[in-house]
Amino acid sequence: MRAVLTCSAIFLFALLSVSAQEHGFAFGKITLSELDMNSYPKDTSASAVVLKEFGHAYIDSEDWTVQLEYHVKIKILKQDGIEQGNVLVVLHRQAGKEEGIKNVVASSFNFEGGRIAESKLSPKEVFKQEVDNYTVVQRFAIPNVKVGSVIEYKYTLTSPWLRNFRTWEFQEDIPKSSSEFWATIPPYYTYNISLRGFLKLSTEESEILRNGFSNGAGTVDCSRMKYAMKDIPAFVEEKYMTAPSNYKAAVNFELLDIRHPDGRVEKITTEWTDAMDQLAADNRFGVQLRRAKNILGDDIAQAIVGVDDPIGKAKRVYDFVKQRFEWNGVYGIYSEHGLRKAMDLGKGNVGDINLTLVAGLVAADLNAEPVILSTRANGFPIELHPVLTDFNYVIARLVVDGKTYLLDATDDFLPFGLIPAKCINGKGRVVSENSSWQALDAPASLKSVSLMNVKVLADGTMSGHMDINYYNYEAVDQRKELSKLGDDQAYLARKMSGSNLTSVSNIVKESLGAYDKPLVIKFDFEGDAFDASGSHALLTPFLFDAWKENPFRSTERLYPVDFGIPLDQRSIMIIELPANYHVKSVAENVGVAMPNAGGRYIYQAKVEGSKVTISSNLVISRTFYTADEYHFLKELFSRVLQTQSADLVIEKR
Repeated sequence: MRAVLTCSAIFLFALLSVSAQEHGFAFGKITLSELDMNSYPKDTSASAVVLKEFGHAYIDSEDWTVQLEYHVKIKILKQDGIEQGNVLVVLHRQAGKEEGIKNVVASSFNFEGGRIAESKLSPKEVFKQEVDNYTVVQRFAIPNVKVGSVIEYKYTLTSPWLRNFRTWEFQEDIPKSSSEFWATIPPYYTYNISLRGFLKLSTEESEILRNGFSNGAGTVDCSRMKYAMKDIPAFVEEKYMTAPSNYKAAVNFELLDIRHPDGRVEKITTEWTDAMDQLAADNRFGVQLRRAKNILGDDIAQAIVGVDDPIGKAKRVYDFVKQRFEWNGVYGIYSEHGLRKAMDLGKGNVGDINLTLVAGLVAADLNAEPVILSTRANGFPIELHPVLTDFNYVIARLVVDGKTYLLDATDDFLPFGLIPAKCINGKGRVVSENSSWQALDAPASLKSVSLMNVKVLADGTMSGHMDINYYNYEAVDQRKELSKLGDDQAYLARKMSGSNLTSVSNIVKESLGAYDKPLVIKFDFEGDAFDASGSHALLTPFLFDAWKENPFRSTERLYPVDFGIPLDQRSIMIIELPANYHVKSVAENVGVAMPNAGGRYIYQAKVEGSKVTISSNLVISRTFYTADEYHFLKELFSRVLQTQSADLVIEKR
């Protein structure tokens, strides 16, 4: 959710002028009540709570860099909260420019010997660590932090990139009593300011700061924005969410244009046509696509020889690229090595592989184009105007007879027509002269169908046979797990954990390497079904792939539920009991359906003499559910868990 706070030039507010004023809060002013505090009433589970947080971002008139003065005071409530004293500041660098921090001051405060004792951080204890070519971190550990401490630190972060004015995140993984952010910006810069997330501001003010910026020839007035929130809950990452950055409460700034003192206006935000031209001219993108047609020509001609059907050609090209490349695990929309070198190496990043795929499809006279996207962990891209840095992945789009196929050749286990689950995230942008948005929907479901026949003997042991069919995305996941474990027994033991099996034998896997077909697994098993020493016994019908917990446990949920891929689980269990036993009770039939065709769970049990037939079908038919629908989902899975964990009660005749 992104609410626009200001769309016009920020320095055109009709406001009263104000003079410069003090801001923030004084360092080291710790009270006894803060030290005595042993829990946070608004979240008693919190391991720590931010008592006060303040930030002020402005543009330095001496070197025209963005400065962020940051100051925070935190109360440590539980053992896990001690980690708050280990501070890590992520900094970026690119093209010879680098962010940095300075003026670090940090202390812990404890009540010792009848007084408040302060333990200060030594400046020598601030360490710099390189992560990769684009990222460095500054670390420091505040001394003497323990349960009951109040810690406090502040620093100034310096950034050379005016286009990326500081985003302020109000919400983090611990609650905050208050958080306030000021932004002071001279009249040369116009930013689009937006509020992200689902929480409301407690303060939103703007004012004119007279003579707030020196341009070398004199001073000019600045605009100052003030934003604050109070009683901010901790952000809890839950099941079936996209990137936390999509939901955390934050104020975001996007540079629209620069108005130079000489009257020139430099427009920063481009149109999609400009972005397409930029990609077409980029040596790592459009230039590589054009070169690849010549590089791939002979190979593609050989790959599709004798095939006239367009889909048949596309599958040949798809298989050729998958066999030719190994993905190096690196994301990106651009070619890392250049396609010729990547082909020689047989390895490359996402851009190397999928741009080659696009070029190969085009070389086969097929209608194919790249689609740039942002993965689920990376967040949603801005749709109003192009921000190419929002995108971290590229796939191929193929159109045949009006039908669209999305393809990714980086994953050996993906069949033709499926893209990875991580790519199913809103919309991607088609890179073409007629650029448009492409929905990134799952074309198939996570589907499984199983049939179990089991015979239970009078001594409480059992033997049986299982047939399982995995389809689409579920087949992809199961093939990956089988490949990762490399041990059929270990794979099945994990699937049937808690089922008291003593042996699994005669394992058969059909279509294991035929990725465009369902994966079929068959096996026999033996185990202990129940304790035969008494007159009554409990028998667990759901031996395989039962739900162990409800993925939705929170009382409330502020954020949407995004499954990404629909779900369809079907199973039939036929249980033959010993002749000297009969069924005393079995879980009642269940038929639960969500509103608006959101999903359903149907469970039926039929008893015929000594034979019990149980069928179970869970369907999640949509991928996106609003926060208002959360309780329906929670209740649906609660019924699934309740039914699948219920025992079959049998007794001796």
